Amino acid sequence: MLTIKDIARLAGVSKSTVSRVLNNSGYVSQETRHRVENIVKQESYSPSAIARGLHKGSSNTIGVIIPEGDNPYFAKILNGISEVADRNNLPVLFCNSQNSENKEAHLIQMLAQQRVNGAILSTVAILDEHKNRSKFKRMLKNLEFPIVLLDVPIQYGLCDGVFFDNYSGAYAATSKLIECGHKTIGTITLSSQLQVSKDRLNGFLQAMQDHQLEVKPEYVLQGNMSIDNNYRCVKQLLSLPEPPTAFFAQNNISTIAAYRASNELGVTWGNQLSCIGFDRVDFLDYLNVPYSYVYRDAEYMGRQAMQLLINRLCMPRAPRKECIVPIQIEGSGIKLL
Repeated sequence: MLTIKDIARLAGVSKSTVSRVLNNSGYVSQETRHRVENIVKQESYSPSAIARGLHKGSSNTIGVIIPEGDNPYFAKILNGISEVADRNNLPVLFCNSQNSENKEAHLIQMLAQQRVNGAILSTVAILDEHKNRSKFKRMLKNLEFPIVLLDVPIQYGLCDGVFFDNYSGAYAATSKLIECGHKTIGTITLSSQLQVSKDRLNGFLQAMQDHQLEVKPEYVLQGNMSIDNNYRCVKQLLSLPEPPTAFFAQNNISTIAAYRASNELGVTWGNQLSCIGFDRVDFLDYLNVPYSYVYRDAEYMGRQAMQLLINRLCMPRAPRKECIVPIQIEGSGIKLL
C-alpha cells in the first residue's frame, strides 16, 4: 500500500507537500495539487494516509446502513463495499434499517456513538418535501464523520454518492415492453412513502402516457417490500378476466413474487406473460427462466461507494463527487406481439 513517502516520490515533491494536500492546509500550486491527488485517488492507501482524514479518538470503523438485509441486491452491494474495505484494512459495521425512517435515524446516532470514521447510507428518508430535505441536511451537517449516499435519487446533491436514476430506469423498462407490442401492462408498487417507489411508478406511468396507452386501475396494485404480499397482488392481477400480457416488477422482490404467482397459476413466462424487473435474480437465470431486467452492477456500486468514502477521508475538503450508474436492459423475457 502507498505511504506518504511513496506518494511524495511518485509526485516528485516533499512529504510535507503531500501532507498539505491531504489536509488542505498551506499553499500548494494547482499543478502540484493535481499531481498528488491523482496518485492519492488510486485504490491503495496506507492506514496512515486515511488517518489524516479521521477524527482523533475514532474507532477506525466504517458504518453501512441498508434498508433490506435480505434483498440479494443489497447483499451484492455489501460484497463490493467489503472488497474495498478489506484492501484498506478497514472493519465494517453493517446495519439494517428495515425500511424504517425512525430506525435509520436511530442507527445513524448509534454509529455516531460508536465513533465510526465514516458511513455509507442507503436512505429511506422521504426527501421530496423541502422540510424533510432541510431536516436531512441538518442531520448530515451535525455529524462528525462523512457520509456517502448510495442508491438514492440523484437530485439532492447533499454529499458524495453513488446514484441511479430510478425514474428513467422504470421509463426505459416500460418502453421496452411497449416497443415489443405490449399494450396491457401491470405493475405492483413498492410503497406509497418510499421515494424510490414513487420514482419507479412515475416512470412507468409517464412511459404509458407518452405512448398513449391506458393505465387500467386494476393493473396497478399497491404492494410493499414483502414477497408474500406482492405474491398475492400478482396472483390477483393474473386472475383478472383479461389479465395483462406483460408485467413490470419494480424490484427483485416483486420479480420473485411474480414468478411464484405465475408458476402456481400455470402462466408461462416468455409465452403467456412477458416480465421485466429491476435487478438480476440469480436463481431465475440458473433455471433458464425467460425474463428481462434493468441491470445495475450492485458490487460495482458498493466498490464505488467505499472508494468515494476513502477518498473523502483522505481529502476532507475536496469537491463533492458522485457516480451515476448507467441504465442497461438485459435478458430475453419479452415476447414480441
